Amino acid sequence: MDLVDLDLPVDPRVYPIREDSLLLARTAGVHAGERVLEVGCGSGLASLSAARAGGRVLATDVNPYALRTLQRAARQRGLSVALARADLFPGLRAFDVVLFNPPYLPSLPKEEEGSRWDRWALDGGPDGHDVTRRWLRQLPEHLTERGRAYLLFAEVPPSGELPQAFPLPAKGLGARRVGGPRDLPGERLSVWELLPGA
Repeated sequence: MDLVDLDLPVDPRVYPIREDSLLLARTAGVHAGERVLEVGCGSGLASLSAARAGGRVLATDVNPYALRTLQRAARQRGLSVALARADLFPGLRAFDVVLFNPPYLPSLPKEEEGSRWDRWALDGGPDGHDVTRRWLRQLPEHLTERGRAYLLFAEVPPSGELPQAFPLPAKGLGARRVGGPRDLPGERLSVWELLPGA
């Protein structure tokens, strides 16, 4: 997708645009008229870019400040993005495109944790993949027959590829890397396209 301008409203309680946000938004493919869901929208870069491409976008996040920030950014750009406060998929239908940049850092010891907003945006559980596993379990029922999902996958520290980390065929999903890898200090980022019916 072509990105919207990066001058988005800033709120310290909202996950900002970083390398992972940019990689997902640049890599995901959205066509006009497609129903698009961004789970955990954070700053909303992918949602805004999908709306600019003509997608009918629903953005969700557990963080109400993220939704308010995205609403303001969409209004300023004349883009239509529906918003819902939700954790992953509860009560949602099937979509043509699902986008997800999950929390992927391993949990910090309690004494080192930041604010709850940081925990929601960053804490992926003991190995960094708990939230991604939950999302993958629910994903197949929320993709249309010809739908696809784009998952930002982070290896922290860099170790292996997505197919070794998750048993995707058992979930009826095929996967291919469509973005990255992008090596950063202590992590490797990539974007995977997931398709039903594998």
